[in-house]
Amino acid sequence: MVEWLTTITTGIGLIFIWWQIREARKTANSQFLLQLHEMFRNYDELNQELSQDNRWKPPEGEGKPSWLDVYSYIGLFERVKILADRGQISFDEINRLYAYRIYWILRNEHLRIELIKNDGQWKDFIQLCKNIADLKTKNKSSNLDIHFLHLVDELPMARERDE
Repeated sequence: MVEWLTTITTGIGLIFIWWQIREARKTANSQFLLQLHEMFRNYDELNQELSQDNRWKPPEGEGKPSWLDVYSYIGLFERVKILADRGQISFDEINRLYAYRIYWILRNEHLRIELIKNDGQWKDFIQLCKNIADLKTKNKSSNLDIHFLHLVDELPMARERDE
């Protein structure tokens, strides 16, 4: 009888521990997404410039946002791609939360030229664009998604991977 009671108590304890771990993991993931959101908020001014004008170019000299801001912004996306490769965020979540920001970067002719000219420097960003494009291709695409796909097709590494 004591062994039976011990077994049941142990089983209930293990279930409780499993549930606590699962809830802690959900909480950590939620905190991670909120921290990531705050990191992207640092680039809201740049994102606003990109969303309003596809010919916007960082000013020469001391202006804000600068080319350094642009490089840091694209670098943040590269880190997000690495986090996705590690399974810490899904490409679906990136698509839902940040694809519009990627679209504004790709739509901007000056930044697109920079990405094409220096594609070796931006491998992870370009691959992230390709991953998002693949996801959009699997789903039913809107007109905006179709334009996104065309912009990704212009990137050299994206084109090379398909050949």
